[in-house]
Amino acid sequence: MRGRRAPLDAEFERRGGWTRAWLVLNTGGHVHRTMECRTCFPSTRFAWLTQLSGHDETEIVEQAGKAACTECYPSAPVEVRNRPSRIKTPEQLAREAEKAERAKAKAAKAITAPDGTPLRTKQYGQIDTEFTARRSYNDALSYARLLTKRNVAFHRDTIAEYHEDAQLILAALAAKHGRTVDDLRAELAPKVEAKWNREHRNWG
Repeated sequence: MRGRRAPLDAEFERRGGWTRAWLVLNTGGHVHRTMECRTCFPSTRFAWLTQLSGHDETEIVEQAGKAACTECYPSAPVEVRNRPSRIKTPEQLAREAEKAERAKAKAAKAITAPDGTPLRTKQYGQIDTEFTARRSYNDALSYARLLTKRNVAFHRDTIAEYHEDAQLILAALAAKHGRTVDDLRAELAPKVEAKWNREHRNWG
């Protein structure tokens, strides 16, 4: 690492320098002003906290809390050095960013009721993804149509449940995408019809 950082150190000196911070990578490692701190060793492994480069030392100590090296930052207030550290290594920051991206992708696929509660239906149980919601909507209307064709009087209650589920799902989809129920119903109508023709039209 020291060899790789040589040209960076040269540029650092050329520009007159600025504050930098280094985190020792062992458990409970301290944050240092420099890797030349006398409390460290040639074998000590550091993470360069580039997100803190150029920051005021007061701010660095505030972030480091109890991880602030007392040799590098002797004037740090005792109350600050007693606080938990908020410092994260570049690797930790990268992992958090990846986690946030995964959560964002999951949220994009998710579906809830318009009020944010789980989307629960009578015939399909709890629906958690938009893909399942759209598939269930198509199925609900198509199957309700089949039951109506067979014997509307006999299946009246079941048909009503399928229609109720379809309305719940439609409202959830409309709320997620900021669209009107009527607009979304018109968009989904061809797929409902395709479902009917493909799977239920010829059932007796």
